[in-house]
Amino acid sequence: MAKITYGPIVSAARGKAGDTVFTRTRGGNVARALSIQAGPVGLHKLLSAEHSDTTPATPPTRGDLITGQAVATLWKRLGKGTQYQILNGGATELIWDAVHLDQASAVTGLLPKTSGGTGTASPALVAGANITITGTWPAHTVALTSPLSDSISLGAGLAQALLFINGAKATYRALIFRSAGKDRWYFLCDSLAETGANAGSNFRIWAFDDSGDELPVPFFIRRSNGQVGINNTNPGKQLDVTGDVQTSEQLISTKAIGTAPLAVTSTTEVANLNADRVGGTEFTNAATAGLIAIGSGAGTAAWTTPDGARVYHDGVIACANTTTVTLHWDTVHYNNGTIWTAGDNTVLKANKAGIYLIALNLTWEANATGTRYQWIVNATTGLKIGRIETGPSSGGQCAIAFSSLYKLAASDKVSVQVYQDSGVSLNLLRSADNSPEFSMQWLGP
Repeated sequence: MAKITYGPIVSAARGKAGDTVFTRTRGGNVARALSIQAGPVGLHKLLSAEHSDTTPATPPTRGDLITGQAVATLWKRLGKGTQYQILNGGATELIWDAVHLDQASAVTGLLPKTSGGTGTASPALVAGANITITGTWPAHTVALTSPLSDSISLGAGLAQALLFINGAKATYRALIFRSAGKDRWYFLCDSLAETGANAGSNFRIWAFDDSGDELPVPFFIRRSNGQVGINNTNPGKQLDVTGDVQTSEQLISTKAIGTAPLAVTSTTEVANLNADRVGGTEFTNAATAGLIAIGSGAGTAAWTTPDGARVYHDGVIACANTTTVTLHWDTVHYNNGTIWTAGDNTVLKANKAGIYLIALNLTWEANATGTRYQWIVNATTGLKIGRIETGPSSGGQCAIAFSSLYKLAASDKVSVQVYQDSGVSLNLLRSADNSPEFSMQWLGP
């Protein structure tokens, strides 16, 4: 046998007497392949019946794979796979199998799965590599769980890029962020049932602690009306925050005049909140309008015209001898807060509790006999708030004016009573803006 040099192949061959001998085959030229010769007959096909190490089959065609059997040292022809199939390791040999992409977070990469169970290994995704998924993957979930050192971008160079997360109603559909396999954030459409009127399938952001356990919900949007809850899942207003709110800039309201831009339930006073305003009106404007700031006694104050009225009887009032007469009033000068009514015209009524200034003006006709008595009476309790007596007036009319400060309860009513014992009926005379006139003014709580 000639000396072996670089390039030749040594193979076993059968000699003329049937003995096994070795023969040398020179190295092939470019684009030439090593083939098996069948003795003097010449070349033949690999999977022909002339070989004992093959499974008889139709000779290979374009796209076929030649695989080795695991149960015997035989070659086998494997035809082309169909749509949505990948080459998979079966129990004894390679097979074409339906595509599955495993969702298991413990294994990285795209995980092939046979129809009978989950895969246990996969090729890891290569950092910087592009992954292109085209067409439709029916009834399967695609999960990219491999940690990559590079970013994954959607729609590079396209006018728009869309990521769809589809699922059945009343199920969670989520984008999940993890650290070392533990949950940190969920961006999700929740599993509340879609019962109509746009209810259900609300948007939430969930946070998780270092152990991967859920923290209280930090963000919620109700699908039906767009109401936003921060640290709560049942917002009652368009923005409902459980907790303090802080801003380094202004809170600006565009509410129309006549609507309060800020509603505060607490009665705790805030020194620098609208410090130059009471009830929404500036002090300068209030002064121009002739208003004063009135406190309610309950921690609130407002620019207002306080309750008060001045009324009179437009005519002469006859008062019989030795008879107590309760005066009635039929005309008003002013009636703020409606403390006088025509249906109850003998009294002025306190609509709210507080200190009131109560005053009376009247003039008796001239008479030189007897005494004249006048009382301001709390008609609700029967107590006399003020009283004045005058003697006879022989030279002319008897004019009387007096007032009293008194604290009334809400709904207390005040009236005026007179009495005279001249021996005859006497008149209370009418004088414009003077007699008989009765007034009551609320001063404060």
